[in-house]
This record gives sequence, structure tokens and C-alpha cells, in this order.
Amino acid sequence: IPDISGDRRTGKRTIAVHLGEKKSAIIAMAAIAVGAVSGLNLSEPALFLTGLFAFPFYINAYTKGADSFVRANKIAILLLNLWICFYIFSYIIILAIVVLASRLYYSMRLGVKYP
Repeated sequence: IPDISGDRRTGKRTIAVHLGEKKSAIIAMAAIAVGAVSGLNLSEPALFLTGLFAFPFYINAYTKGADSFVRANKIAILLLNLWICFYIFSYIIILAIVVLASRLYYSMRLGVKYP
């Protein structure tokens, strides 16, 4: 959603370009809600809790616009990764390596510094 104008200029036919920002946001919220309900029905707490905690951020993004969707997606991804650590404890090591390698890459390649 944040790059609708760039996608339109380059001729990409994404869901956001085809349906627009508001309808795409509704689809995103529906997908999160379906994930949460599925997690509840399947007794899968990681899926349920990710949807439950991420849904308010998607509602906020719907009301505020495109930039908020990036934050909502990051929060949903972070939550799901953290819940996975409860199932597979060694996953936290992989997660830490990926985060540190990404920080190193972006600082060396692009000069971007993360907090």
C-alpha cells in the first residue's frame, strides 16, 4: 500500500493498485481476523495471539493511511516470530543472526543506522 503511486507509474498490477488503498486495507484486516479466528479454532495460540495483538494496528493503519501499514505489517511479523520462539527455542538464535546480519548489511551497503 505505501508504494501505490510507484506501482502505478511502473505498470505493476498489485492488489492495492487494482482495488485502491481502502479496499486493500479491508482485505488485510480480514486476513488478520481470519488468521486469529483460525488460530482460535485450531487451538494454535501463536496464530491467534498474533492476529489479536496485530489487529488494532491494522485498524489504526486503515484510519491513518499508507505509512501506518508498514508499521502494522512489521508488528505482525515481529509478533509471529516471537511466538514461534516459544515453540522452537533455537529459532531465537536464527532470528538474532538475521537481525544482526540485516543491520550490518544495511549499515555497510546503504549507510542506514538502526537504533
